[in-house]
Amino acid sequence: MHEKQKDDQSEFMKTVDEIRRAESAAEKIRTDAKEKADDVLKKAKETVMKIKQETSENCVQEKNKHIQKGKERIDQEVELLLSKAKAESDAVREKRLKQAHVVELFNNFLSS
Repeated sequence: MHEKQKDDQSEFMKTVDEIRRAESAAEKIRTDAKEKADDVLKKAKETVMKIKQETSENCVQEKNKHIQKGKERIDQEVELLLSKAKAESDAVREKRLKQAHVVELFNNFLSS
């Protein structure tokens, strides 16, 4: 009977050891899975930040393109207005010169 107890005790200790090994293996699996999940999460966050930065840069580039196009349109309109104003100024000056010349001729005619 004493030997049966030893066998039972030995069998019990084997079972306890197996349970401990299984728990240790399960803990290692959990730890490895957590590390992998953390790595995946870290990479996902980095990817999101990279995409966000690229999107922001693209938005800034597009905004700058629109601003440049608007500036070019405004510059063209300003040039057109300036050329029209110069033409009108030249026409007014020419008209005044002609009037001054006519007045001078008239005064010369009257004085002669």
